[in-house]
Amino acid sequence: MKTGSHNPTRETTAQARLGVFEFIAVSTTAGDGIRRARDRRAFAMARDNDRGDLGTCRPDIARARRYRLALQALQLSLPGLEVNRQERPAAESGMGLMRLATGTYAIGPATGALTLHTGRSGFGAMAGHDLVIEVTRWAGTVNINAERIEASTVEVVVDAASLEVREGKGGAAPLLAINKSEIAKTINKLLSTKKYPEVRFRSTAVAPTDEGFIVHGDLTIAGATRAAELIIMIGIIAGRPRGTVTTTVVQSSFGIKPYSAMLGALRVRDAVEVRAEVRLP
Repeated sequence: MKTGSHNPTRETTAQARLGVFEFIAVSTTAGDGIRRARDRRAFAMARDNDRGDLGTCRPDIARARRYRLALQALQLSLPGLEVNRQERPAAESGMGLMRLATGTYAIGPATGALTLHTGRSGFGAMAGHDLVIEVTRWAGTVNINAERIEASTVEVVVDAASLEVREGKGGAAPLLAINKSEIAKTINKLLSTKKYPEVRFRSTAVAPTDEGFIVHGDLTIAGATRAAELIIMIGIIAGRPRGTVTTTVVQSSFGIKPYSAMLGALRVRDAVEVRAEVRLP
């Protein structure tokens, strides 16, 4: 790589050093997978806009920009170093935003999958499983305003009693059908599904990003309503737009006590990751 006569400014160098330390911290902190995932998304958003004001932008985007500055500083100090800047495939780029058309779209099991992903903690964590739980009955409406994305809306209704365990990772023994059935009963009890049969999300604001949207809204679980944020990335697969949705739900925020066993030695983590893959016409 040719460096020419250009040298980074003191400010850039300081930001780069900070970016290196933050990148190492993020990469080595145990149990920080959610933050790493958000930083990767923010890095993608900031990759082509490194000149932004680091003091005023979102913290995760600032980290991504500092990381980019760190890589640039390393390139300048080590002439032989090359940084991989391979272009992302169309399915992962912001091109999907250009394919969105104004209209109202119905989503549900026929157009995609909605899953929950749990983790475990405690001294007895080795005995438990990380679960993949599918929501089998749900429906939503997406109103897209292609001319003014901020005016778009999202609403989703979930049958709280339709959660089915699909997979159990790890554990001292395989997860059997009878275990999955018992877990389903426990979920229904924790969510009080007889009293609160539905989980609802209704958007209150939509903000466009380079690769999709950030949707803010109200999430209601077990009768409690809390603010929630959905990160939606739009890509193109087989010529059709596809939305990848991620968010994190903290059970205790909704008055739900995470499941525990073995006198508390085995616990389900409070934070549950929610993922959805949705095809749009």
